[in-house]
Amino acid sequence: MVYNGRNDLWFVAVFALATATLLFAGKYWIGGPMLPIFGLWLWPQRFDTSGEGVRIRAGLVHRFIPFEVITFVGPCAGGRNLALTLDGVCIRYGLNSEVRIAPADADAFIADVARRSPHLVRRGHDLVLAAA
Repeated sequence: MVYNGRNDLWFVAVFALATATLLFAGKYWIGGPMLPIFGLWLWPQRFDTSGEGVRIRAGLVHRFIPFEVITFVGPCAGGRNLALTLDGVCIRYGLNSEVRIAPADADAFIADVARRSPHLVRRGHDLVLAAA
C-alpha cells in the first residue's frame, strides 16, 4: 500500500518566510542555497509497504527497509524527520539504524507494517520486537 507524506503548513510557512526575508534583505549567499533545500523538503513523499519491505521516497532519499530487519515502529516527536513536520513515525532497523518519516495517515501505516511483520508485537501505539 502506498502512503503519501505530509508537511505541517505552519512549518512550511515559517521556512518560506525566513527564506524570503533573507532574499529580500540582500542576503543571497544564505537565502539562495536555502531555496533548493526548501524545494527538496517539499518534494512529494511516498512510503510503500507492498512487497518485501518499506520503500521510502522522500526528495533525493530512496531507501528500502526489509520487514524482517525492522525492530521498532512507532510515533515519534521532535526534529530529524524527512519532512517539514514535528511529529511522524520512527522506524528502527538493523543493529543501530533509524529513519523518521511522516506519512499522512500514521496509524494506517503502522497497522499495515504490523500485518506484514509477524515478528513485531503491539505495545500501545508502538510495534516492538517480540521476545524469543
